[in-house]
Amino acid sequence: MTFRHLEAFVAVAGEGGFTRAAEVLCLTQPTVSGQIRELEEELGVTLFHRLPRTVELTEAGRRFLVRARELLAGRDRLLEEAAAYRGVVDGTLEIHASTIPGEYLLPPVLARFKAEHPRVRVVLRVADTGEVLRRVESGEVGLGVVGRPAGTELECRPLWRDRVVCVVPAGWDVAERLEPSDLERLPLVVREEGSGTRSTVEAALGERWSRMRVVAELGSTAAVLEAVKAGLGAGFVSERAAREAVEAGKVRFVAVEGVLPVERRFYAVWHPRRVLSPAARALLELLSGNLR
Repeated sequence: MTFRHLEAFVAVAGEGGFTRAAEVLCLTQPTVSGQIRELEEELGVTLFHRLPRTVELTEAGRRFLVRARELLAGRDRLLEEAAAYRGVVDGTLEIHASTIPGEYLLPPVLARFKAEHPRVRVVLRVADTGEVLRRVESGEVGLGVVGRPAGTELECRPLWRDRVVCVVPAGWDVAERLEPSDLERLPLVVREEGSGTRSTVEAALGERWSRMRVVAELGSTAAVLEAVKAGLGAGFVSERAAREAVEAGKVRFVAVEGVLPVERRFYAVWHPRRVLSPAARALLELLSGNLR
């Protein structure tokens, strides 16, 4: 058994399939399948149920996954401590972020981070806020960036400020300021449940949310903006994300009296009982100095 076997096992479990795991590991699918087969033969147990379009952990697989992650985390800590002793920040830094920080805010900071720490391999994964929080809480990832840390026991550090706004197609005959009752009559395009943007809007609207006329639920900010541009409906998005479309004359902002825009903030989050790697700590310090 080698660390490569464990990495393959954890990747397949996390991605739900051999092909996606191979893409994450930059390996071929037969290589990953072979590593899992070798691991199962050495352990003498079947780790996965092979289903037509996915794989599922067996009971033995679920038990082994916890220990496999512990072994890989111990390996990573050993490498990090050795690097810190040499005064070098290196290794792999994996950061998980919700849509707005992951697609709009983090990439420029990561470019600066990479210039300062060229030996670090940076992996950025984007998911909705709820999923990022789950991964950080479970120890699957050390550092996350989200727009809603509330309801968790995670440590958090405030980062960028943003506003959630309402946008409508540029050609719509809609006033620049609306009453909440006006909003109820518009077709709306919204993010999926678990999205920080959606949670912010639901909280701002309160009981009015149940009266909204939602015509589409989409999985990314970019998809919401494209749907608004196409005239499908009004949408709730990050002001930062909408700027380019507004400047291009594709959509325009409208205010909802007493509701939108609404201020929010993004946060770096990590587990209080888990030690951040030197690379994660270096990124956290760089993020703290890039607030705007």
